[in-house]
Amino acid sequence: MTSILLIAGLLALDLASKYVVSQWIPLQHSIPVINGLFHITNVHNTGAAFSMLQGKLLLFQIFTGLAVIGLMYMAYSMRQDRLTYYIIMVTLAGALGNLYDRVVFGFVRDFLDVKFFAIFNVADIFIVLGMIALAARLLYLEKNKEEISE
Repeated sequence: MTSILLIAGLLALDLASKYVVSQWIPLQHSIPVINGLFHITNVHNTGAAFSMLQGKLLLFQIFTGLAVIGLMYMAYSMRQDRLTYYIIMVTLAGALGNLYDRVVFGFVRDFLDVKFFAIFNVADIFIVLGMIALAARLLYLEKNKEEISE
């Protein structure tokens, strides 16, 4: 039950932030938060990270759907390790947020514009931080497994 609430809460945060930006900032317009460094910019991304492979909607819908299924399986298999399980839940919430956009709108709504880097959204933050934490956690578990077996 806690995992459902976590996913629902994170998904709501992502979708609400995208909705607010889409209602308050016209498409392709930007509001500087820290001028020249960080802006809120309303864009539609039909591609992947850094707008790669623009227009390959079906490919991204399938890939994201498979990622969601893979994360659900991984969460199920790691359910005894609560920390790893919840890290996967955060990543899953991000994947679901972007999958929702791709299915409903045909694009992902991005708005966090770091001028020297990229434009992304809250779901992307969940995915990136979740994957970094998951990699670190799995490396930690593997290292401990090796130390125990020695």
